[in-house]
Amino acid sequence: MKKRFLHAMFVLGIFGLAWALPLRAQTISLHDGGAGCFPSAQTLSFSSNDGSPARNTYTGNVSIPGSSPLPYPARVIFSGGSWLLQIDDGGWNTIASSAVATSPNPPNLTLGAWADVGDCEPLTQFDGTGTESSLPVSLVSAIAIVQAQSATLQWTTVQEINNDRFVIEQQTGQGWKPVGELKGQGNAIGQNNYAFTVSNLPYGQHVFRIAQYDRTGSVSHSRPISVYVELTEAFMLSEAYPNPFNPQTNFTLAVAQTQLVQIRLFDLQGREVVMLYNGSLAGQTTHTFSFNGHGLASGKYFVRVQGENFVAHKQMVLMK
Repeated sequence: MKKRFLHAMFVLGIFGLAWALPLRAQTISLHDGGAGCFPSAQTLSFSSNDGSPARNTYTGNVSIPGSSPLPYPARVIFSGGSWLLQIDDGGWNTIASSAVATSPNPPNLTLGAWADVGDCEPLTQFDGTGTESSLPVSLVSAIAIVQAQSATLQWTTVQEINNDRFVIEQQTGQGWKPVGELKGQGNAIGQNNYAFTVSNLPYGQHVFRIAQYDRTGSVSHSRPISVYVELTEAFMLSEAYPNPFNPQTNFTLAVAQTQLVQIRLFDLQGREVVMLYNGSLAGQTTHTFSFNGHGLASGKYFVRVQGENFVAHKQMVLMK
């Protein structure tokens, strides 16, 4: 075969239900920009994925002008710790190789990563496009089921390549916090079901996501999954904050069912100081109330909250 430049090109894309992970090239196109053996693009297609760790093999036929027979079988294969570009002209001959053993896929086609080991010249160009296919981890469903104060995250994969583990993360005021971990299947084809339960969740909305780690240390995340834990008690009344206070303090109240509520403030002698609220409160919602002690003497005060089926008290201290 005559000397030729090799130009390999591909483009990555992202698809699937929830993961945003690196993809493996489904096709690889070879050409030399019109100055050598491949004046037009020659395409090799994904044909298999095997080995440990599993890596792709790409096969096809390439036409080399001025050479006979036409076309030549060609392949890109991982063997002996390197990616090899080979053409069969009476036997598989390696014309270029890359020792950058990307794991699991695709082969590294960065300019300079491939070396000429046959009668070809080194790569001198790298641009163009290609197409891609499956994700290292293909997620087909992810849901959350709430029961009382627990949320169970359930997800299903139909393919796992080089998958090490899943980490369940919960959103907090300081960012995402790990709350659990499950081992992945490594390399697996077929449906795999996972479930993880987060217990003792307080009333309100909670947001989770699933982080997938592969064996190279790469990590990708699912879309956020929101759950709402309903208030099962008749009411939830917080402590006043700050307490002691001057001049203002705050507290929150949530009721399980929409109802009429009265909130009064009393002094130590049992005298009503002010009616803070008198009306309907929506259920399953946190309501915030404030009290300003301007004009009142320092001392202890009590908030009395009365609903249709409960009565509650909280103490607060005005300190001037």
